[in-house]
Amino acid sequence: MLKPSSSSFMEKTLPLRNRVAEKMEWVKLRTPKVVKSRVFRRAATITSAVFFALSFIILLAKLTNAGLVIPKLVSHISRYPTCQSKGINGTRDIWEASQKKYENLMDDKFTIAMQTYRRPKELQETLSIILSEEVPSLLEIVVVWNDLENSPPDDYVSKHGVPVRFRKSKRNSLNEKLWPDPDYKTQAILLSDDDVYYHPNDLEFVFQTWRKFGRNRMVGALARCTPVDTFGYHKYTFCSSRWGEDEYNMVLTNLAFSHVSFLDYYSSNDTIMTQIREYVDEGFNCEDLAMNYVHGLLTGEGPLLINGHEKYVNFVPKVGISMKKGHMEARSACLNDFSKMFGCHPLVDESGYIQRGVLHQNLNSLSSPSTMAMNQGEQTGLIISTAVVALLTGYAFGIYTIRGYLIPPSLFEERRRNIHDPVESDESDIDEDDTILDHAPNWANGADADKRQGLKNGEKEKEPVLKDNGEECKLVLVVRTDLGMTKGKIAAQCSHATLACYKTLSRAPANSPLSKILKRWERLGQAKIAVQVKSQDEMLELRRKARSLGITAEVIQDAGRTQIEAGSMTVLGVGPAPRSLVDQVTGGLKLL
Repeated sequence: MLKPSSSSFMEKTLPLRNRVAEKMEWVKLRTPKVVKSRVFRRAATITSAVFFALSFIILLAKLTNAGLVIPKLVSHISRYPTCQSKGINGTRDIWEASQKKYENLMDDKFTIAMQTYRRPKELQETLSIILSEEVPSLLEIVVVWNDLENSPPDDYVSKHGVPVRFRKSKRNSLNEKLWPDPDYKTQAILLSDDDVYYHPNDLEFVFQTWRKFGRNRMVGALARCTPVDTFGYHKYTFCSSRWGEDEYNMVLTNLAFSHVSFLDYYSSNDTIMTQIREYVDEGFNCEDLAMNYVHGLLTGEGPLLINGHEKYVNFVPKVGISMKKGHMEARSACLNDFSKMFGCHPLVDESGYIQRGVLHQNLNSLSSPSTMAMNQGEQTGLIISTAVVALLTGYAFGIYTIRGYLIPPSLFEERRRNIHDPVESDESDIDEDDTILDHAPNWANGADADKRQGLKNGEKEKEPVLKDNGEECKLVLVVRTDLGMTKGKIAAQCSHATLACYKTLSRAPANSPLSKILKRWERLGQAKIAVQVKSQDEMLELRRKARSLGITAEVIQDAGRTQIEAGSMTVLGVGPAPRSLVDQVTGGLKLL
């Protein structure tokens, strides 16, 4: 049968620990004096602190969403200044003529201009859904037919009396949808594709909202963003819903209201507009971006995102311009080329949007940290990074403080002298970081050190002398329950109160009644009980009563670094003293 080893773990590891100690001593003896110098240690500490700070920044940027803060700060540092800052607002005479040209068209109705190219199934489904319900303000649907080889269907009128007119284009161009048809009868034009639409019961709401809030804006369902990259170029992106990224500056013409005068300006003989249209035809892309540029240029206002009760429908085509490889890069190139043509960047950031419904209507900057929360991975990364930097920074700060870099040398030396103060030097475990006593404790340094540092301004008033009647003694800890302290907090405060009372009695002369009471209390088991009060006034009254009877009474005041307000009186220690006297003070209180 195997016998258990009688040697402890510490005994087993003693040879190893001795060898490590010898190695450390060898290193200390052979360390160059320059390494031991104060200058080297200070430089090493500062270098470590800088390294830890840089490590924290890198970790935070890599593991969390915080890396987007820097791009956010430089989001306006573009290669192209804003048009408003340069005073560029288009060719005014052409713009004024366009506005005046259409001011007599109907204001209370709207027209849908829907572009299509060889997608009869999608076109028919979209038209059927839009025309399935009555939309009071819908005057006409104009289908822009870009299939030059096939003839469009015949015009017809829906069951609700809405005319559907097919307009065959002279050429297959994305600019055809943006051409101001002379037969338009309304000022409001809903620009649309054959695969995207608002539900009929939301169309009227969107139109009326455009009339109230968006006559000078692109108002629609599909928002897009143009953040600036590291090199100052704008990049075409889908907008993010994360906090701090809640701005957009474009609404696509796939589904958006515009005043017909903007279409007229876009189709005018203005030099820049002519270049823009040629650019669109050449690349067969970006006409929707160009229309947003026109709105921002002429009005200096951003777009407006509007959602109905139901989410808009947008089919995902198997083929199409947006499905081609390199589509996003091509549109990013459009943004920067357009800005170069205009000589400025006209898009205006907007954070507000409108959602149909009384409880969900939002008109200004609705995004907030509570609604734009980080995902779980980002939260985990942030927590880990914060924990690491707290540990490393705390370590560096502690080393810096220990070496005396953060306090004057005179105070540092005084602190070292106080440690060897002969008065009360045997006990040094009061945690001053957590609590302080009502008479400013400094047990580690002793009473003389307290006086030198100004912690004790004077002696207590002379109190009645307690007589020792030989009775059994006890200590009562009176705890305030109105502060909401946790069990751990209460335990810590009671420990401080016990030690405070013990220290007070231990200073009594050797043969005095207080000294005899303390010795008898220690000898008979150190009886202690905990009771409760509900206010500071009760506690102060108990202390006054105890001291009037000559009983030791010490109140603990918290430093306010953890759970409660600084200076709060938490626990009153009464005694140790004869049981009958203590009961006169605390006998009527309930146990904790």
